[in-house]
Amino acid sequence: MPLHRVAAIGDNPNDLDMIETAGLGAAVGDGDPAVRAAADIVVADCADGAVADLVDRVMP
Repeated sequence: MPLHRVAAIGDNPNDLDMIETAGLGAAVGDGDPAVRAAADIVVADCADGAVADLVDRVMP
């Protein structure tokens, strides 16, 4: 799959490469500030369903 079609979600600095490489990089709302700054979008906090929030935003 081409990377421009991949969505990635992360919360810590070790996720920065993944978020920056993916076509859509998402950070969780309570993630590290550097990750939130690098992401294309910021979704809900981890405990509030971050992955579900991302899916809701990208799936029709």
